[in-house]
Amino acid sequence: GFRVAHTGHFGVLNVGDAVDRCRQNLILGIRFINLAEPHDPSHTGIYGMVGNESKAAQLLAQAVNPAEVYPAG
Repeated sequence: GFRVAHTGHFGVLNVGDAVDRCRQNLILGIRFINLAEPHDPSHTGIYGMVGNESKAAQLLAQAVNPAEVYPAG
């Protein structure tokens, strides 16, 4: 039920670290909300980035643990 390109990857990040990075660098009220689905209990929505999506995406990418990046396929 979850489609990802064969070249895609999943990364693991610490939510607290990600929120702190965004708040310190963008002064955002970013929040993560669990949107669990039957086929993906880890599905999470990220909210509060309006107008800063690109910079927030960069900060979130920096929060990913490089030792925990996995190929999607």
